[in-house]
Amino acid sequence: MGLTMKERKSVVSEIAKRYKKASKKQKGIILDELIALTGYNRSYASFLLSSHEKIVRMNNRVLKVDLTMKTKKKKSKYYDDDVKKALIKVWDVLDCPCGKRLKPVLPEIIYKLKEFKEIQIERDVEEKLFKISASTIDRILSEYKRMNKPKGKTYTKPGSLLKSQIPIKLFGIDSDNGAEFINHQLHRYCVENNITFTRSRKYRKNDNCYVEQKNYSVVRKYVGYFRYDREVELITLKRLYESLRLYINFFSAYNETNLKRKNWK
Repeated sequence: MGLTMKERKSVVSEIAKRYKKASKKQKGIILDELIALTGYNRSYASFLLSSHEKIVRMNNRVLKVDLTMKTKKKKSKYYDDDVKKALIKVWDVLDCPCGKRLKPVLPEIIYKLKEFKEIQIERDVEEKLFKISASTIDRILSEYKRMNKPKGKTYTKPGSLLKSQIPIKLFGIDSDNGAEFINHQLHRYCVENNITFTRSRKYRKNDNCYVEQKNYSVVRKYVGYFRYDREVELITLKRLYESLRLYINFFSAYNETNLKRKNWK
């Protein structure tokens, strides 16, 4: 006849005292001894001996307490909602740069925004923004970026009949397949002035990669998708581009260039 539950507990209690002080080799022998006496499987017997000290008495009842399962205290975020709100404000003002470009200018832009009363932040929030890393900036803004990501739309349509008259090559005037280039006016102008007019391959964006990469980030973003073909609109566009080229080439890309130079050194 096997041991009762009470007897098994007593056996485990006694053997556990020797098990704690034993060497690794001796623990194996003791474990075999317990299995022979109680009939427990090896993994359960090992668990009982190793966790025996985690049993405490409370209100005259024996309860198992796993000391490894500690209650995790919810830590307060160092970069809290106030920091996130201020960071999003600065990020929007600077035209949504990445963390590596935003980090170096945070102190200066915060000072300027406070000077012109465009932003009101507490001193502790300001100090946290001065310490924040580029990777943390990207991590905090990631959710906001996903929520406000623009949907891909295009309003340009290729001229299906005219396209067949324009060869696919890579010299001369070489355009993509949008209606802003594939139109009768430009085609007629090129024919009359003996200008070679070619177009890029369909679905091959890399044919005009250096132009395409700025198509949305610069042109569409600041000008939009409308067609501007009047003289007054041309003058307005020229005035816009005179200021925009300085901003894009010298201010927007300035920090990124400096970071690359630091890495080279």
